[in-house]
Order: sequence, then C-alpha cells, then structure tokens
Amino acid sequence: MACAVESVVSKLPQTNGMEFRWKVRSMLEKSKSSRPNMTTKEPKAVKSLRLNKEIRILRADKGNCTVVLDESEYKDKLNTLLESGVYETLPKDPTAKVERKVQKLLSKYKTTLPTDLKHWLTPYHSKPPHLYGLPKIHKAGIPLRPIVSSIGSPCYSLAGFLHKILVPFAGKSDSFVKNSAHFVQLLKTVNLHSQDTLVSFDVVSLFTNVPVDEVLQIIENKLHDNVTLTERSVLQVGAIMELLEVCLRTTYFQVDDKFFQQKDGMTMGNSLSPIVSNIFMEHFEKLALDSAPYKPSLWLRYVEDTFVVWPHGPERLQTFFDHLNSLRPSPCFTMETEPNNAISFLDVVVIREKTALATQVHRKPTHTGQNLNFNSNHPPHVK
Repeated sequence: MACAVESVVSKLPQTNGMEFRWKVRSMLEKSKSSRPNMTTKEPKAVKSLRLNKEIRILRADKGNCTVVLDESEYKDKLNTLLESGVYETLPKDPTAKVERKVQKLLSKYKTTLPTDLKHWLTPYHSKPPHLYGLPKIHKAGIPLRPIVSSIGSPCYSLAGFLHKILVPFAGKSDSFVKNSAHFVQLLKTVNLHSQDTLVSFDVVSLFTNVPVDEVLQIIENKLHDNVTLTERSVLQVGAIMELLEVCLRTTYFQVDDKFFQQKDGMTMGNSLSPIVSNIFMEHFEKLALDSAPYKPSLWLRYVEDTFVVWPHGPERLQTFFDHLNSLRPSPCFTMETEPNNAISFLDVVVIREKTALATQVHRKPTHTGQNLNFNSNHPPHVK
C-alpha cells in the first residue's frame, strides 16, 4: 500500500503530495485490519519450512511451480555450474573497487548531470551481486539456470538510467515480436506454399554469449546516429559509453563467502542484458540474412527465439543453419523443424492448414494452471 501511494505522490507537486500522503495515512489508521486469509496452522507451517536448513524452496525456471530440493543437492548443482568453465574465482570482494570506479566516473560529469540525478546514480554502501539457481524441471537431471541478483550493487541504479537511453534502439526491425498476441496477429497475413517448412532457430544461452566488444561498438554507432538522444540524456556519447562499459563488464557475484566473475558475455539478472542482447540480435540477424545466398520467406524473432518459414527445401535449410553458426564463434544456434505439421513458439502452437497458419495455446509440461488473482495488490503490467 505504501509503495502504491508513493508512486502517485512522486508525480504530484510537493505540497499536494504531502497532503495526499497524510490523508491516506489517516484513513488507514481509522480502518479495521482485514481478516487473514490463512489459518493459524498455515503461518506456523511456513515458518517451520523457512527454518529448515536441510531443504531449499525455489520457484521453477519455467511455469508457476514450486520446487523443493535437498540443500546438499542444490549446492552440488550450483557447484557444477561454477565449475563449468564459464566463471573464474576472484581472490576477494571487488565491490568497494567497483564502487570507487563508478563514483570517479560520475564525478567527471558532475557539472553536466543534475545534482539529484548524480546523487541517485552514485553508489554508497553497495552490496555484491549474488548468484542463485532456478531448477529447470523440464530438463533431465534438473539443472539450474544461473541468475545474478544485482539489486543494491554498485551498478544497479546506473544500469536503470542507461536502460532508458537504450530503449529506442531495440524493437525497430521488421522481425520484432513483442509478445504472443503480437505474434498471432503477424501470422494472419502469412500465406504458405506446399514446399514451405516451419522452422525454429534458438540461441543457446544468449546473454552469456553476447560479444561485449562488438555490441559496445554497435551501440556507440547508434548513439552517434540518434537525433533524439539529447531528449533522453544530458550526457554526450563518450560519457554514456564509458558508463555503459563499466556496467556490462562488471560481471562478478558472490556465492556464500566466495566471489566469482563471469568470463564472457553478460549476466542473467543485469537489467541491461535483455535490451543489449536485443540490439545485438537485430544487428546479427541483418548481417546473417543479407549475406545468406538463400533467405527465408518469413523471419520473426522474440529475443533469442525465431519463427521461420523456409521455402527452399531441406538441403538448403541445413546450409542456412550452418551459415548462421559460421558468422561468429558465439552465439550458437539450435534448429527445430515442424513435427506433424505443427511447431511451438512462445505460448503458441502454430499449425499448418493448407495455405494458412492456425494457432492454439501452447502449455509447456511445467504449466501448473495457477494464475495470479487479479484482485491482488500487484502492478497492472504484472497481471
């Protein structure tokens, strides 16, 4: 309730905001507390589970599902991840060093940045990012997907600031798919031929395989060409790139009392990773399609997943697949062709029907049928 009120207050003049805040407080103090919707036994059960150090309770990587693992098994899976060659051990906590680096960079632009903005971006008493894993219950052996929580870290506020600057650079290509509803709408105009094949190309671990040097150059070129940049930022291109590079190259995290660093790419959990990955993929797909001797008749993409209509037969499809994987050491693509005249993409099953495409809802094996209560106190975009 306090968060909801403050989100409104922040958009009001200061006097009106204070008046609104105190009126709400007065009403809350007079109101009766709502009756709990849990029995007396349920909170006790939750508390006993929370205090049980022998188990780890997590949400599944996909699907609204709860997973309970033995603590020892969870740690074994996490150690397997850390020993995969993607990460390297650090001798000590680099948080203070990164914090000083960001502070020093921001001080260079203290005459350019408004005082309030500089204060918000400058990190103090930062926490190191920490790694946790989400169980992939839809895969054999139930491996973990590594997520780095960067809330409160030295680059957390700075990443949010840079994200707003970069937003206009993604989602501008003809291949862009916003969500499942947008995808279904796009399919309504597709006409199929008998020789067409439905194909899905998927990038393996996109975030950790984005070449940071290349994507920084791509973004710098876009910033120089962007005529509306001054409407979103008071900083010049050089300053933005300095700050962006610090954010993208800060890939360390903590696990228990040890510190690690991701060797390449970007971390899952960094707020910049989705937008930067999208920018890279738009650049990569243009390069790939422009240089391919035979091209798909339809190429749609949602981040790292693509839906393709291929009209040139299976042999040339394999050649195109090899072409995608030959352009860069990473990212690496996998390929799936339609089994039984149907293929899934996002939350949609696409079905071939003569010259048109029909769609149905696709529910993954991890689907539980549980949905968020619309009357719950969540932001509308979550619902």
